[in-house]
Amino acid sequence: MMFAVELGREPLLSLVELETRFRTQGQRTTFQVIAPKVVAIEVDSFSQELFFSLGGSIKYAQLLLRIPADEFTHDPLRILIDDMFIHSAFGDEESVSFAVSAYGNIPSGFYRKIKPLAIQWKKHLKQKFQHVRFVESKDPTTSSVTVARNRLLRGCDLWMVFFKDEVLFFKTLAVQDFHSFAERDFGRPRRNARNGMLPPKLARIMVTLSGAGEKSVLHDPFVGSGTILQEAGLLGVQKLIGTDIHPQNITDAQQNLDWLEERTDKKWSLELAAGDIRFITPEQYPGVTHVVAEIDLGDPLQRRSRPDEAVSFAREAEVLAQALFAYALGQQTCSAIVLALPFWPHIQGQPTRVSFSIPDGFSLLDSYVFGALYPTELSSRGGFDYMRPDQFVGREILAFQKTK
Repeated sequence: MMFAVELGREPLLSLVELETRFRTQGQRTTFQVIAPKVVAIEVDSFSQELFFSLGGSIKYAQLLLRIPADEFTHDPLRILIDDMFIHSAFGDEESVSFAVSAYGNIPSGFYRKIKPLAIQWKKHLKQKFQHVRFVESKDPTTSSVTVARNRLLRGCDLWMVFFKDEVLFFKTLAVQDFHSFAERDFGRPRRNARNGMLPPKLARIMVTLSGAGEKSVLHDPFVGSGTILQEAGLLGVQKLIGTDIHPQNITDAQQNLDWLEERTDKKWSLELAAGDIRFITPEQYPGVTHVVAEIDLGDPLQRRSRPDEAVSFAREAEVLAQALFAYALGQQTCSAIVLALPFWPHIQGQPTRVSFSIPDGFSLLDSYVFGALYPTELSSRGGFDYMRPDQFVGREILAFQKTK
């Protein structure tokens, strides 16, 4: 079966998360980028449960039909009013709502035809359904927010993807639960500008890249407000450990995880304690299988760092990163490390990055197969750069797997 996924703001990272999730479930997949930030997936099954476990995917859809592009552009309405196509799009509903999105290499002038085409389709649909509503979008594609607010999942959010010499028609099956992500980001009891800025979506991606599962023991040695642990718990990891040099962070993380546990049916064992990663020993927390963490980005910046400032910041982060690697290497059971390291961009030249040596017995996640699809998102050493345009410090996501 063929499905399509609209990837998030960092499509390479989203794509690698998607591939990792399918691989850990033992499913064989074939991926193909069919439009900017849209990937087609050939797979036996793609459940909503799997989709909702993702942090970097916005919408997913199932293929309804694929036809030659010239056949569609010659007479597009003929395709849409076909009875079999209508039934596959709307089923047996009596009242329907729909939206139409266009992706890919849209033929010149065709975008202007989308609204008139949708209006013609609506007129035809009125002959078959009691009530028909066309939800118009100002953009070429319908956002997940528009889909959710207009209850288009009960109707049809139709994708028309122009790919090579074909048009592929997909119907949205689900959209990302943006309300829940926002609540876990802004609605939890303890959050501040220094310790609460790791987006839950990114934390979820990091946990997925680690391969942690239900029986894993996951340790975040820079726990902050507990974002990584909260996403790990929601993904089913049952043993969570968090340490931090600042005792207040332990208090904050405890309150946030208690708050979250009251709002979910997921259960986990939680151990939180103040501690400096430079002095924590593996014997204190035996059996750790995954280390997932974000090195402290420092105080929020109001401007770009000067090169000398950035070098100083990077050296401080390097000490912490090397301490984390030493701790993980001492854990005989540790199979993966996923780390978010800060980097500092400059107006000219390469950004300042944290230096490190890959731990003996570990290798970087092989992302170059997908990296060729989105080369600007892959750092020179194989990490994933994650940064908003208005930020003065970015995150480089590095995933290490045990090789021996």
